[in-house]
Formats: sequence, C-alpha cells, structure tokens
Amino acid sequence: MTAAAAAGAAPAVHYADPMTGVAIMDFVSGRPLAKHPSGPIGLVRALGALIARVQATPPFPILADYPEAIGGMLAGLGSIREFFAPGDLDPHAEGLARIRAALPWDSSSLVSCHNDPNPRNILFDGERVWLVDWELAFGNDPLVDIAILTTELAETPELEDALLEAAFSLRPNRPLAARLGVIRLLTRLFYGCVVLDSLVGVLRSVPDVGVTARTPAAFRTAVADGRLASGTAETAYAFAKMSLAAFIDGLAAPGFGEMLKRVQDG
Repeated sequence: MTAAAAAGAAPAVHYADPMTGVAIMDFVSGRPLAKHPSGPIGLVRALGALIARVQATPPFPILADYPEAIGGMLAGLGSIREFFAPGDLDPHAEGLARIRAALPWDSSSLVSCHNDPNPRNILFDGERVWLVDWELAFGNDPLVDIAILTTELAETPELEDALLEAAFSLRPNRPLAARLGVIRLLTRLFYGCVVLDSLVGVLRSVPDVGVTARTPAAFRTAVADGRLASGTAETAYAFAKMSLAAFIDGLAAPGFGEMLKRVQDG
C-alpha cells in the first residue's frame, strides 16, 4: 500500500505498521464510478493508467504461483462437505489442469499487482481514481488486474481494448486477447475459491441461491433489485458460486479451445 501510494495509485499513507496492521492514510470522499465525467471509456482509460502505475513500482514479493495457489485452494474446498459433495469440483480441477498445461508462466515476468481491483476497491474522488484494500497484493502476471477489471467495468470489446491500450501503451492483438481470456477464467476460479474459503464456518446454513448464482449478469441483477443484500455472507456465497459457474461456462464457451491453443503457441 505504501509503495502504491508513493506511485500515486493509492491515497497517501502517513503511518503504516505491518506488525500491527495499523495504517493512517488520506480519506477519499468517493463518488460513484458511473459519474466519471468522460463516461465508461474515460473510466477504463483512467483505470488502465492506474494499473500501469502499480506495475511500474518496484516488484512486490511473489507470495505464490497464481495457478498453483488456485489449485491448492480448489483441492482444499473439495473436501469441505459443508459446500460440496464428492466430485462436485472435479470439472473445475480438470479445467484448471488444462489451463496450467497450456499457459506459459514465467516468474521473471511477474509485476506488482493489486489482485483485487473490483469496483468496491476503487475510489473516484470526482477527478481521479484510486485503489484501496491491498491485502491480496503480490507479484503476479501483468494481466491479472486487467482481467478482473474486464469482468465488471470493461465488459465490451471496445472498453477492453481501451483498458489494454491505457495499461500497456500498445494496440491489443489476438495473442494478448487470448491470454487475457484465459487469465480472466483463472480470476473467476480464484474468487470462487478464496471467498468460499472465507465462509467456512460462517454460514449457519448453505443458502439456496439457485439460478441467482448462475451468471454474472443474473448475480448483479439480484443485488440491484434487493434479492441479494450487499455485504452479507449469503451474497458472498452467491458471488462465489457464480464465479465457479462462470469458470465452467468459460471452459464450455465456443472458441475456448482455440484461445487455449493460441496461448500455448505464444
């Protein structure tokens, strides 16, 4: 967080003690991201520039190999009968194995990453955007933060291209788009695993979220119309189940095999 603040990506930090977890930083009075004066395209360009600032900092420690860490979390979840019956997560494990076999992963190319730039961790003060909540920050693939932004804030091809151009100062190309698509699936699986892991022993009973959790669009609609209350454990569970479903849907999507081959071929 301190390094990001020095780079202008996070609010100024006036005191930080890593031993106690106490920090004092500037307060940012946030406004809705939708109020960005340049509209969605201006917002994603600002976010791309923000990610570029983060990646330009001295590299954060590499705490884990991202795909390997996801595999470990997935294996742990499969044994939790509170959430899953035996074999429920086998398709996820098989899909992850396919991705890991095809996806080149070079630890020397990893950069500083926030690893959780969802809209709740982005503040807009009326002039510029900031990233907060750095608990998951570590060295990771340059496309991880970008992939997460494309799941809610840059969902169209136009916005995705603008985000990539702002972050990397280059025109998007097919190999880059393919790698982004595969990394996006990894982030879906990561969120499903990490959120469910945080809910072990928290839920008194497993909610019946049904089709509410099936797709990202359905999940957002359920939150917007009040069927899922923001900030509750039940909503977090629905989000995690949606994320796991989105991973499987991505594996089954037309063109996934071609995308994976393009990534493997470089």
